[in-house]
Amino acid sequence: MRIVAPEHASELADRLIAAFGVDRVSLEQGLVRVLDASYGAVILVLRAVERWLDEDAVPSAELWLGDNSYTLARSTPVESWQ
Repeated sequence: MRIVAPEHASELADRLIAAFGVDRVSLEQGLVRVLDASYGAVILVLRAVERWLDEDAVPSAELWLGDNSYTLARSTPVESWQ
């Protein structure tokens, strides 16, 4: 898995290292890689990225699983939808 995170990438990498270990996570120029693509790992990464987006006020990040990319955006409170 790859997460394109130009802002605050080191904070995201730190969170993922805590979950997967330093030998399974790498950071290079705004790109965080996780060397585990199992179903459980994907769920853990998604949860960590969602928390990171909200807590660090990062608007969005691009997550790559193989050749497929997904954009994850920070959650928006219901009140602001109106």
